[in-house]
Amino acid sequence: IQSNAGVMSERRLPVAPARLRRGSKSIIATTFDGDLVRLDPETFEIVDGPARPFPGSIEMLTICGDDIVGFWIENEMAIGRMAWLDSGKGIVEGIPRDELRRWMLRRQRPVPQVEGANWSRTIDRLPLAMTTHGDAVVFALESLGVYCIDSDGAERWRAALPTWEELSNLRFGGEPAAIVSHHELIRVWSIAGGWIDLDDSGEIVSEGIVESPGRLLGAWWHENGGWLIAFANGDLCQVDCEGNEWRHASNGPAQSAEWIDGRWHIAGWRELIAIQAQSALRKEHPELMIGFIGSSEENHAVDNQGALIPTLKE
Repeated sequence: IQSNAGVMSERRLPVAPARLRRGSKSIIATTFDGDLVRLDPETFEIVDGPARPFPGSIEMLTICGDDIVGFWIENEMAIGRMAWLDSGKGIVEGIPRDELRRWMLRRQRPVPQVEGANWSRTIDRLPLAMTTHGDAVVFALESLGVYCIDSDGAERWRAALPTWEELSNLRFGGEPAAIVSHHELIRVWSIAGGWIDLDDSGEIVSEGIVESPGRLLGAWWHENGGWLIAFANGDLCQVDCEGNEWRHASNGPAQSAEWIDGRWHIAGWRELIAIQAQSALRKEHPELMIGFIGSSEENHAVDNQGALIPTLKE
């Protein structure tokens, strides 16, 4: 791409993303202002949005097919919503914040919900983690439990929040930090490194603990790469499909990870990292890394300004 000054300028997304999620036929970006945007998976141009279906921040979201499922939290008014947005209906603008504030004072019906949703419901507990699992989503709510809900809003099952006797002396040791769909199971990771696997009815089928140097922030799985686990102090742990484990240090908390071309690629704290077993590639970057997107042609890392950076290669 040639700039007006005649110097090659880097390719950028049309928005500065706070989060990126890949659907089956599109890419979803959220902005730091709370907008939702749908991007073409090949050109990365905007095909839907930007719009804000509900005031406040998008606390958490996942993509089911191309539908958007997320949690919206308006902190000032302590209002929370969970909603399932059908990809066929488009991303539409919701109630403005000042109207929501007026509703708070009067409490008249109808209760404001997320605009354009298949279903939207009020939540009064913080979401802790969520993932897509087949045609449903699985999520954990603070102090309540783990739930599986489908596109009609029907609850398929619920399970108690997991506990581990070995972590019982830690105040928040059992609190879920990540939920990941792998094989036919759902793995719930705790902030202290404990994990349980749930089956399709929410029953525990196995459990364990990974040695944790601090708070667990995120976990990702790939059928060829095994597990990649990120901790708040910047440590990374890869556990391959045979159970072999490797540890790597980084500059700070990782934002995202993907298995690409035989390596775990990590959007780190102002750095890109690619690891496989004891091997690690690194590249410093001036901005915060957000995640990864790829077309049929190539894969890119993305920073918080929307710049597309080539993924690391040997």
